Amino acid sequence: MHIDTVLGQTRFVQLPRSKGAWMSFLGVAAARPLKSPEDDAQKLVENFGKHRWECPAHCECALIQYLATKHGDSWDNVPAFNYIGVSKLSCGACRVWLEAFNKMSGKEFYTRGSHGKWYWPWGMPKAEESLGEVIAGEFSGEVVPRGSLREIMAGILCRQYNHYLRTHKRYRSDSVSTDASLSGGEQDTSDTETESIHSELALEEQESKASRALRLASIRAKNKDW
Repeated sequence: MHIDTVLGQTRFVQLPRSKGAWMSFLGVAAARPLKSPEDDAQKLVENFGKHRWECPAHCECALIQYLATKHGDSWDNVPAFNYIGVSKLSCGACRVWLEAFNKMSGKEFYTRGSHGKWYWPWGMPKAEESLGEVIAGEFSGEVVPRGSLREIMAGILCRQYNHYLRTHKRYRSDSVSTDASLSGGEQDTSDTETESIHSELALEEQESKASRALRLASIRAKNKDW
């Protein structure tokens, strides 16, 4: 038995500098015309005035990245325990990162829950691209991951942001209030595409609920055995 120290990670992130740049960003993220994009862009300029940010990776993400990476020792052949113990509930960004990682890897790492709050600055672990290569190699050609970890996380964030805009009625009344096309831009979506998007989101929500129910039942069964 031995103890390894997982070092903290930080990465530098560059944000848009001007109000116009933020408006362009919002146009892609929202995918539909917003009611007051100028006001939203101005708030972003005021809240994130600094252009370059040093963003730390939170401990649960850094630990999972470490566990999924080969280190050339005997522990490489020992599957990591799925539950990651942390003293506090995971933040909203870590929850999304975990969801993206589980979608990509087919594994099921989880913490004891998330309080849903978002904190800035927040950074992804530095090795997310190489981590994707490690995961892809473990599939041995049986399953092909859909995009990189960064792409999957961006898709989840876009869907959540679009849901927020719809429920808070932030879209312009003359725009079609549908789920956004993740390929970007203010594109119209056909009825068939819209139905397909809604079906996919509903299926993902059902799968997520079923996964949480099975996980809870498994934990209860283990606690009963103990």
